[in-house]
Amino acid sequence: MAIQAGRESLTITLRIDSDNSRGIGNMVIFCFDHTLAVLAHRHGRGPDFLIHDSHLYDGVDDRQLKAALQLAADVTREENMQYVATLNTDDLAEATAWASTPSRTPSKPS
Repeated sequence: MAIQAGRESLTITLRIDSDNSRGIGNMVIFCFDHTLAVLAHRHGRGPDFLIHDSHLYDGVDDRQLKAALQLAADVTREENMQYVATLNTDDLAEATAWASTPSRTPSKPS
């Protein structure tokens, strides 16, 4: 992440290696949103929840989706916040099955 201060605004540039795919770009947005939500919440300047629409997960592979949902669950639990995500039915079935497993850790790609 790079931040440049201008006269009247900040320019924030987010980058993840190999960010030329839509899924990676969407995960950059996911991380940025969570960072801002937690910082705002900690300083009493934001709500105690974050909501993402299913479009954020378009182009995101199963492994990344599982890792993102696990991260959201862990962070929001620790910060006493709530995370709400709308998912497409095909992603929902897989996420529900994953969330009900005892280990709740993302599986390795086969």
